[in-house]
Order: sequence, then C-alpha cells, then structure tokens
Amino acid sequence: MKKKIAVLLSGLMFFSITGCSFSNFGGTTKTDEAVVVPKDSLVAIEGQEIVFDNGKIQIPEDYTIGSGNFTNPTDNTPFSLVGIWKTTEEEATTEISTDESEEVQKKVDYKNAIDNDIVFYVMSGEDTTTPDKDLDKGQVKTSLTTYYNYLYKLFNMSHLKMDDLTLNDAEGKNIKDDSGKTSTRISSDGNWYYTTFTCTSGDKLKTTYNTNCYPKTYYGIMMLGANQNPDYSRKYFIIMFSNDSNGQIMEESEYNSLFSQVKSLFKLNGFYTKILLPSEKDPALNCYNGRSYSQFDELMKDTYNYYILNENNNSASEVSSLETDNN
Repeated sequence: MKKKIAVLLSGLMFFSITGCSFSNFGGTTKTDEAVVVPKDSLVAIEGQEIVFDNGKIQIPEDYTIGSGNFTNPTDNTPFSLVGIWKTTEEEATTEISTDESEEVQKKVDYKNAIDNDIVFYVMSGEDTTTPDKDLDKGQVKTSLTTYYNYLYKLFNMSHLKMDDLTLNDAEGKNIKDDSGKTSTRISSDGNWYYTTFTCTSGDKLKTTYNTNCYPKTYYGIMMLGANQNPDYSRKYFIIMFSNDSNGQIMEESEYNSLFSQVKSLFKLNGFYTKILLPSEKDPALNCYNGRSYSQFDELMKDTYNYYILNENNNSASEVSSLETDNN
C-alpha cells in the first residue's frame, strides 16, 4: 500500500528521512498548513529506509515507517521518534489542507506514538548538558537513564532493567587493563557508549500465581556519543523492539535483519551477558551477541500471557452480560 507524505518542512533530528511531525509531547505543533492530526503521532513517510548520519537501516517489506518530533514536558527537551508497524489496507488516516483557499486535501497515514501495533522504535536526541570531554561509567548510566525517562513519560513505561555498562568478554567476565581497571562498554570504532535494556508498559493483568503480565514488553539498545559535537553536545539513540496489539513479535528473519543492521551500523561488538556456572553453559543462555530471536521470544512470555488473560476476561464478561440479560 502506498503511503502519502505530509508536506511539512521539519525533518527528523539526525535522520535524513523526510518524515513529518505534527506532534509535540507538550502539545500539537502549529504550522503554516492546516493540519488535523492527533498530538503525539507518528506520521507515515515514503520508503523502506531509516537513514542516519553514518548509514541506513533497511526496513522489512510490508511495514510502514512513521516519524514525529516531541518535547519532554518536564524540561522542554526535544527528541525525535521513528516507529514501524505492519502495513494494512485500513491505515488510520486524517486529512491535511495544502491550500486552504482551494481546500486541496491529502490523506495521511499515522499512528499515535503509543499505539500497541508499533513493533520497532528509534528515538534520538542531542544532549547539550554533558560538557565534560570524558565521561565515566556512572555519568554514562545517568545520561542514558535520563533519555529513557523521556520515553517513560510518553509510553508510561515501567520495570526498566538496564544491563551493566562494564566491558565484558564472551563469557560475561569483566575485561580489565594492565592496572586492573575496568572500562565502559564502547563500540569498536570508539564512537558510542552502549548497553541493552528491557522494560514494559501498560496496565498489568495478574495470573493466579501472581505473575504480572503487561501488554507491551520492550528490548533494545541505548547509545550515547563518546565524542562531543563542536558545540560540546552529544548525540544519543534508543533503539528497541516490541510486540504488536495481539502480543505478537515480528518474524525471525525480520528481527535478525534489523538487529544485525543496527549492530553493524554502530559497530556494536559484544553485549552484557551474565557469567554462567559450568552446569549452565548453554549457548541459548548467552546474550553476548545480543538477544537471539528465541531469547527475545522467551522475554515476551508474560506479554503473550497478558493477551490470553485479556481474552479470557473479555469472554467471561460477555457470558456474565448474556446471563444478566436472560434473567
């Protein structure tokens, strides 16, 4: 299905895709054109690529890319967000007027940024408050947590688990220099501090055995520029995978393709993995290369259960309603 582009002037920060944004976390952005799009929306753009300063990521076929610019309401910090979702023949649409006098209308595909059908996200921004040339591990962790909090407010996220930032080997052991000191995990080209994380969002449902199940689970990578821009700012990214509104994740080939492209583009070589006992040394438990598709699928177990519980609750409500009507 061919997507229409909204004709606006602003582009995504750090992306050369010509995505358009009407939304602002603090309210809808006013433009010269008559635009009627819900705030906090990602507006569909043409093409199957997300282009960064250092390269591009090819999006699988049959997915739509949407983009938007946002502002954190607490401190007015701007950031950009790209999301992808499975293309359908019945996309949410609205109308924009490119010429109010002639009432020329174009349709625009979009999704709210918190729409549960978005399965892949790229959040980016520029940190202007890290003036020190060199950052220690604690400063990097604080910075990455700050960027996560922008999404936390937008998505109502919970249960952040950020993996350790200490550089480790393939068995999970910390790598030390000749003096015995550890270092912060950094890309092989020295440009990005990075780590992985998981979190959830939405209202939970509980199982009989008291397990909390959430409608959305996220797994992703947080990155902070190790080198400053000329104005002493630093770029940052949060790239993450999630499930759709039925609790399903993308196909294995799609997940593997996107993840491998991200790792290659940013030269990410080696992730946190816990040290395993000799009896536990199973390749399926090692996350040094990032979570495999099967590990990502396992992470989603409680989210799959959420949709089972939700369906059962809805069925029970329908039966109860029917019995009440019959009485």
